[in-house]
Amino acid sequence: MKSFQNVAPLALLACGALGMTALATDSTPDVQDDAAEEVAEEENPLHESMEILQQNLRAMRKLMRDPEMKDEALAACRAMEGAVLVGLQNIPEPQEGDLAEQSAFEYQLGFKQRMHATYGTLLELEVALEAGDGDSAKDLYRALGAHKKDGHDAYYPD
Repeated sequence: MKSFQNVAPLALLACGALGMTALATDSTPDVQDDAAEEVAEEENPLHESMEILQQNLRAMRKLMRDPEMKDEALAACRAMEGAVLVGLQNIPEPQEGDLAEQSAFEYQLGFKQRMHATYGTLLELEVALEAGDGDSAKDLYRALGAHKKDGHDAYYPD
C-alpha cells in the first residue's frame, strides 16, 4: 500500500499540468486558428498538387537541357499530368471577393478550363519529349509558364 501513497500527489500534479495546458490553449485561440489554417492549407490536396506542379516545372527546365535525361523529363511531365488530374478533383470554392464579376459556377468552370488547357499542354510536351523535339518542348515549357501566370493572376491575385 505504500506505493499508492505517492500516486495521489503525482495525480494532482498531472491534473494541474493538464489544467494549465487548457488555460494556455483557451487564451491563444487566434494563434491556434492561424496555425490550423496554415496546416489545413498544407494538407489541402489542391495545394499539394500545385506544389507537385511547381517542383516538376522547375526540374523540367534542367532536364530538358540534357537529351540523356529524357526518361527523367518524361517522368516529371507525367507527375505534372497526375497533379493536374488531382487539381481537377479539388476545385476551389470561391472566396469572398472572387465573385464580383462572375458567378460561383463561372469561377469554378474557369478553373476547370484552365486546368484542362494545362493538361493538354502537358500531353503535347510529353509527345515532344518522347520524340526528342527540343524546340517544341521549349515552346511548350514556356506555355506552361504562361498557364501558371494566368492561373495565379485569376485565382491568387494577392
